[in-house]
Amino acid sequence: MRKEFGKRVEKIRTDMGMTKAKFAAMIGVSGQYLGTVEHGVNGFAMETVAILCEKTGVSADYLLFGKNELTSDVAARTVLSDFSPEQLQVAFDILKKMAVFLRTDNANEILIKEIFRSKLSGRAIG
Repeated sequence: MRKEFGKRVEKIRTDMGMTKAKFAAMIGVSGQYLGTVEHGVNGFAMETVAILCEKTGVSADYLLFGKNELTSDVAARTVLSDFSPEQLQVAFDILKKMAVFLRTDNANEILIKEIFRSKLSGRAIG
C-alpha cells in the first residue's frame, strides 16, 4: 500500500511540475522525507495528507486508495494558472461549446470528416 501511495504522491508532484524540494516545502516536510514516501518506505501523518490534499486539490480517496483516478485536474490547474481572467473566460466559453457538440449523436462522424477533409486539403486542424 505504501508503494502505491508513494507513486500517487510522485505523480501529483510531477504533474504539477514541481521539484521534490519545492513540493516538500509546500506540504511541510523535508525533501529527503518526501523521497522516502515516494519510494514507499515511509508514509505521511494525517495532517500532512490533509495539507497535501488542500494544496493540490487532489481527493484523499485518490491519494490514499487510488479511487476516483486522478484526472488531469492538477496539470490543468498548473497550466491555467498563467492565464488572465479574460483568457480563462474565452477558454471556458469554447469548452462549453465543445461539450454541447460532443454530446451530439454524430460528433465522432463530424470530427472524422473534418480530419479527413483537412488531410486532403493539406491544412492543419486547429
